[in-house]
Amino acid sequence: MNHDEMLRCIYHVFHPSLPRLGPGDTRSTQKAIEILRPHLGPEPLNILDLGCGNGAQTLILAEFLPGRVTAVDTHQPFLEELNRRAIRAAVAEKIENLCVDMGSPDLPSGAYDLVWCEGALYNLGLDAGLRQGFRLLSPGGCMAFTELNWLSDKRSEACQDFFDQVHLPVIDVSANLAHIRDVGFREIEHFTLPAESWWSDFYRPLQGRLAELKGEAARDEKLAEVIKGLEAEIEVFLTHYDEFGYVFYLLQKP
Repeated sequence: MNHDEMLRCIYHVFHPSLPRLGPGDTRSTQKAIEILRPHLGPEPLNILDLGCGNGAQTLILAEFLPGRVTAVDTHQPFLEELNRRAIRAAVAEKIENLCVDMGSPDLPSGAYDLVWCEGALYNLGLDAGLRQGFRLLSPGGCMAFTELNWLSDKRSEACQDFFDQVHLPVIDVSANLAHIRDVGFREIEHFTLPAESWWSDFYRPLQGRLAELKGEAARDEKLAEVIKGLEAEIEVFLTHYDEFGYVFYLLQKP
């Protein structure tokens, strides 16, 4: 399957109306905000949400932090859904949508007090994503991101094989922290998202969406392949959720 076919199928499966497009939960986003709050600069803040998707975390940033949020994603339907949700939540005046690549060099250097990225930094790769965040932040600015990590030394062969097959590199927390230091960030804190943040607003609704598409997938070989891969991913999580997870990293640029 080529890149364009993959994107077509992924965007078809991950409909903008889904509650979330990746692991996460409101309580964890709020926790990260409260940890960072004493480290943030003068108000109002200039906030950048990279890879915002349909904006589950964007709305929380707009509600709980003073200032404006620039929400960046390459898929316009996600941004349109974010706009609808922002209007319903009465925070639309605090959010600007920008349909560009999160790695774009056109995003202004040193312009942001807070760079946020939940479940999307892997699109750039850890090192490139951290360097993009560092470039975009003003001195003393903060970055918050979630990243998939091994959580223990227990790594079953089936779990390792799955990540190898999908070409998704997973490292442990200590290796992640080394990358963070190499880029020049100071770590404020990190914490692991609860396993439930994968399930309630992400995998459970996604399972419903996959079931809806089964009839269509019978006539679309590429779509069927993507659905099969996502079902395998969910099974790996249900069987091995104690081995890996998303970690929230909270950083500051000196």
